[in-house]
Amino acid sequence: MRELVSRKYSVLLYAVAILVGTVGAARADTYFTMYNTGVPGGYYRADTHWDYYSTTTDPSVNPGVLPANTTWAPAYVVDPNAWPLGSGPWMKDTGSGSGRGNWIGPTLQSMSFGGTWYRTADPSTYFVYQERFYIPTNVDLSKVLITGVLASDNCKTTVGMNGTGLGTVISMPDCVTNGESFSEGHTFEIGGMNAKFGSAGFEAYYAAFQPGWNTIQFTVYNDATLGSPNPTGIVVWDLLGRAQEVPEPMTAGLMIAGIAAASWLRRRRSPRSV
Repeated sequence: MRELVSRKYSVLLYAVAILVGTVGAARADTYFTMYNTGVPGGYYRADTHWDYYSTTTDPSVNPGVLPANTTWAPAYVVDPNAWPLGSGPWMKDTGSGSGRGNWIGPTLQSMSFGGTWYRTADPSTYFVYQERFYIPTNVDLSKVLITGVLASDNCKTTVGMNGTGLGTVISMPDCVTNGESFSEGHTFEIGGMNAKFGSAGFEAYYAAFQPGWNTIQFTVYNDATLGSPNPTGIVVWDLLGRAQEVPEPMTAGLMIAGIAAASWLRRRRSPRSV
């Protein structure tokens, strides 16, 4: 009889262990989809995930809110053979054809200068690029973390989330040394108030996320120091969004009940003191 009761206890304890383990697994990291720049096939084609608009006045993405009723246009994937990407100073695409991310620009406009085709855009102009992404509704927004790498032309590049700026201009090392931000990648992280940021040296920003659709924004300033032609663009790659799921109230209640049951069974099986 005791052996039978002992087996029943073992089965119950095993069931409780599975329940607690299942709930624990539900709290594991979950990932949501974000798209690098320039992923859709073909150069001189619109990127279906990234839009932009331009303005000659500071759009106050950093800090502030984007202007209402802003008209957005599709950003275009840059031809890898056009200057300044093909033979110019821009860092090479981070994986042409692999979907890792390629440069995008504001226009298809180009011009011939000395027998070479150049990408060109208006100087002294701000170009705001954005992408929408979806955060699941069952996650802890305070622990959402987005990581990625970017390069841009020119140096003055700011980050925004849902229309609000997240901090100062990105301090890119090559901007300090040679006034460029397009010759190497710069790692950034954007997270909620309880996000676990990475190692020192990353550009880290706190952001207010919302369940469902969110919008990430990068504002690139195309200065006039180089004269004409004057290209501008941005490349963002290795974009990854993750968060921690929150157990549903019913699941959390089952976990508490399971832990209580395990404690009760342990006491029942413990030898009584004389």
